[in-house]
Amino acid sequence: MSEEIKKIYVRYDEVALKRGSRGHFEKKLKKNISRLVGFSQGHIQRIRGRLVINIPDGHDGRETIERLKRCFGLAKISPVITAKPDLEDIIQTAISLAKKHVALGHKTFKIEARRANKQFPIRSPEINVEAGGRVLEAVPELTVQVRKPDFVIRIEIFAKDVYLFSEDIAGPGGLPTGVGGRAMLLLSGGIDSPVAGWLTQKRGLHVDAVYFHSFPFTGEKTKEKVKDLASQLGRSSPDPFRLAVCSVTKIQKALQETVPEAYWTIMLRRFMVRIADKIAQEHRHFALVTGDALGQVASQTLENLDCLEGVASRMIFRPLIGFDKKEVIEIARKIDTYDLSIQPYPDCCTLFAPSHPVTRGRRELCEKLERELDVDGLVAESIAGKELHKHTNKEGMIRVENAAEVILEQDSPEQSETNDQAPEKNEANKVNSDESKLDVTLAVKSDSGNQDEAS
Repeated sequence: MSEEIKKIYVRYDEVALKRGSRGHFEKKLKKNISRLVGFSQGHIQRIRGRLVINIPDGHDGRETIERLKRCFGLAKISPVITAKPDLEDIIQTAISLAKKHVALGHKTFKIEARRANKQFPIRSPEINVEAGGRVLEAVPELTVQVRKPDFVIRIEIFAKDVYLFSEDIAGPGGLPTGVGGRAMLLLSGGIDSPVAGWLTQKRGLHVDAVYFHSFPFTGEKTKEKVKDLASQLGRSSPDPFRLAVCSVTKIQKALQETVPEAYWTIMLRRFMVRIADKIAQEHRHFALVTGDALGQVASQTLENLDCLEGVASRMIFRPLIGFDKKEVIEIARKIDTYDLSIQPYPDCCTLFAPSHPVTRGRRELCEKLERELDVDGLVAESIAGKELHKHTNKEGMIRVENAAEVILEQDSPEQSETNDQAPEKNEANKVNSDESKLDVTLAVKSDSGNQDEAS
């Protein structure tokens, strides 16, 4: 099936279930597709819960499919051949498609027709029978196999065009990136956090990341490894994927001098959450994301995870909380982060791991230990010295010298109106609305009481 691809037919599942929000989700999906494949939305057409992508001159169809496989919200992707809404033209196109499969050594097939245009005079089962019979006549090497055929010729009939295809390429599913807002990922060089970031992207959130470096104890190769992981996540992002690199060397030295060794990891993680929270606030992210999986390592017991609560001013998402390591590795292989994660360059947590870490940490003790430290000063110094990078599908990962460029590089106005309004304004509107509803309710009750008294 190596001929030039001119049209691609994509289907989505979860987006179609959104009812009142479906139009907004479809609009966002079209925009994301346009940014990922690199051509305008004018080449993307919506037809009855499907999208048809017309490949412009100068763009490769197979390369476009590879990019679409990273677009969250898409369930199935298929290169298609078009026919006229005429049975004979449909059959001849099906025969042509079947001959290509025979050339590949395929021997069994079936036809599946879907009549989206109910004005078409022949019903779907009748199309299956007629087209299948004609294919058998024209291509005697083939036989019909209903349950497990070598290939299926699918026919989708619309008012103006009929689409035929036999490839179903899986998309990542989920929701279009950006419809749910923004989140900040605490990205390490390990296996878990990139998977957590990918799963968060899949649920419709735009994800950026912060990485904690400990030079000279962790070298440039560790940082490059993390930047490569960020780039891999960025390939699925229609908008620039931003990475902040913060030094925690001074924080670790302060912890070694002041804090019992068993608490080093928990205390360092509390600092990391604080730093990520401040950067998230600066860049208008509404949640943090970590790769914590309950019980997987000593720092991820229920008590130790509780020690992180209350440190941040925003939610902490833990997409892997119920996953075991085998499940996480399986996803890491699927999204092409596993081979990067297992490169032998240790991160700051590995190098400063205590020999006997506490497994049942106490939040009140963490707070007491922090009173011996200049927490605000250490956090501020780490943030002030951060490096900023961003990944785009056009430029790859590049260093950004101007912080304002990263902060101001936001999505389109319609998303800004939805996700980036000041929380205080949204809360005020909600309060005013709730108070108005309460006034009406009280007025109705008052009127009812007056009527009861009068009666």
